Amino acid sequence: MTKNIFALSALALTLGFSACDTKIEPIEVVSPKAPINSELFREFKASAESRSAVLAMHYDWRARSINSLMNLPDSLDAVVLKNDWQEPYSEFYLKDIDDVRTIKHTRVFASVDLPSLVKSTERAIKADFRSKKNEFEASWDDAAHADDPDAKKKALADLEASVRKTHIASANESASKLITDALAAADKYMDGVSLEMPRDTAVFSIAACKALLAQITAAKATNPKLRYIVENPFSELSADFASATWAVYHNSADPKYSLLESTAKAWSAASFVPGIDISSKKDVDGFADSPFFDPNGAIPLTIDIINFKAPNKAGVAYYHTETKASEYEGVYNYPSLRKLINYNARKNSL
Repeated sequence: MTKNIFALSALALTLGFSACDTKIEPIEVVSPKAPINSELFREFKASAESRSAVLAMHYDWRARSINSLMNLPDSLDAVVLKNDWQEPYSEFYLKDIDDVRTIKHTRVFASVDLPSLVKSTERAIKADFRSKKNEFEASWDDAAHADDPDAKKKALADLEASVRKTHIASANESASKLITDALAAADKYMDGVSLEMPRDTAVFSIAACKALLAQITAAKATNPKLRYIVENPFSELSADFASATWAVYHNSADPKYSLLESTAKAWSAASFVPGIDISSKKDVDGFADSPFFDPNGAIPLTIDIINFKAPNKAGVAYYHTETKASEYEGVYNYPSLRKLINYNARKNSL
């Protein structure tokens, strides 16, 4: 060790007395951290499904190394990879998944995001219809339909319906394939899958969502160790997702306690987990209808969602945790998320 220190000192002196026109690149110094007590975390997280858990809904996992799973707080119960989980994985990211599961004992889920698929499908429908409409307009003969002034309008409506039907069928096939891939990834590398359902039925009907959910529950029937999460499921399917590890509800666009209460009641048979976007600028505004009071002003959404109570509440979920990866307090990153995890633990131990 002494020899190494002298060697480093000599190197520092050599660099220090280099020619003035030599530019030395800065070196990031990472302060040492205390070793992780893996056994302690194994025991603690074994109870995640019977207490108030904290879930991280993590985007762009592989976009930056700082977004790695091992960088997340040690006491986090589960992380859902909202995108960027598809195989293949480099050696670094395979190790990242394995380490966070075997050292920190954090559960990892691969998510199928139907709202994103809805957006891409609607864009594809518009582009395809625009192209086909131009072709239609060029070939339409008004004289041939002079006896029916509404013929063109009807034909265009039929064309649009045909385009929608084709793309909706393709979207449903893509969703089914994504679930198959997510289940395969979970079987090999993770703990389970998550299915985020759409806000409406324009692309995925209730029946289609039921069929997609059935793929997951069928896999769980053959593999009892498989865990699964449903995000924003339709209440009509409450009997179908009663066996979910967690049922997450999030509505960062219109955060209201009344919506949390009515949804928890509608999903009474499920383990209800309210969620909020941790990066939202609305965080400081709090819930307008919160029953809790703070003389210093509104209670932030990220804190007040922990205060929310329901008989079937099973934890909290924070969306876009990757946006906090660059925050540091001393040698620790994710300070705000760490504080929320600690507050959740204290609040639910009272």
